[in-house]
Amino acid sequence: MFHNICNGDASWAILVVFVLISTFFPEPSLAEDKVFYISNTGGTQSVWSLSISGGTPEQVLSYESLHILSVNISESGKEIAFVTQDVGEDHNTGKLWVGNIDGSNASEISLNLITPHAPVAWSPDDQLIVLPTLSEGLFTVERDGTDLKPLTPPETSHLWDDDPDVSVNGDVVYNNSELEEIRITSLAGEEGTLIRSVTGTTAPQWSPDGDRVLYNDNILGLRLMDRDGSNDESLITKQEGENLISGDWSSSGILYVRVDEESGDRDIWVINPDGSGDRRLTSGPSVDRRPQWVIGEILSSVKNWHFME
Repeated sequence: MFHNICNGDASWAILVVFVLISTFFPEPSLAEDKVFYISNTGGTQSVWSLSISGGTPEQVLSYESLHILSVNISESGKEIAFVTQDVGEDHNTGKLWVGNIDGSNASEISLNLITPHAPVAWSPDDQLIVLPTLSEGLFTVERDGTDLKPLTPPETSHLWDDDPDVSVNGDVVYNNSELEEIRITSLAGEEGTLIRSVTGTTAPQWSPDGDRVLYNDNILGLRLMDRDGSNDESLITKQEGENLISGDWSSSGILYVRVDEESGDRDIWVINPDGSGDRRLTSGPSVDRRPQWVIGEILSSVKNWHFME
């Protein structure tokens, strides 16, 4: 039969060969991106993982004696920096840790009496961590704990600089919770350029290309603007009885948190930058927060999680 097809029309033979190859030797599919987020579902605040298409969440990083306040993925997707707090202690006991994406080789970073605050941010080359502190401003530190130094000026007005995010170009966008300002600076450290000053602005996040900024307006909802503060527009309008908190922005979409102000429940949602595709990822009577995109291909190679207690 194959011989007759080849004699009659060579294109049919090519089609048959293509079908056979596609059937028995399919192209390997790319691993789906996942979301890491903090949840109190298991008792202590731990890191959970969830596929973007949904399914059952998996607890991946947990300590019995520590709350994990935030986890931040390096630009390469191979390392994590996370901030912890001793169970039963107040917020003045924060510690910074760095380890591999699977939790192996996790080690505490000594910060010389500087108390870290959550969340932190990685530089594009995975070498520097931008570190907010408790009322001492923003610092940078090498991933091995060396060369700790202030990023923003050590002045009273900058002591409440927090919520840093680093763009693919190495620019740092951050929020000042005391002055209610959003500013941009460089990793070299200098006076930040003011791009937004509105009551209740928090949690700025860069777009994947570093051209736009996502931020939370506690009155209006989630908003987008250009890096110079222009073209400010609404992404999601806040409804009565809820609060919206910006999360992480990647080519897979924008992660954010919806807060039910009556029950206190917090759930992770995802939406496209154009406002389409808005959908819930987590649900239930729990506090789910600080979502981060994780590269699916990196996670597919993880066989064991190394610091489950």
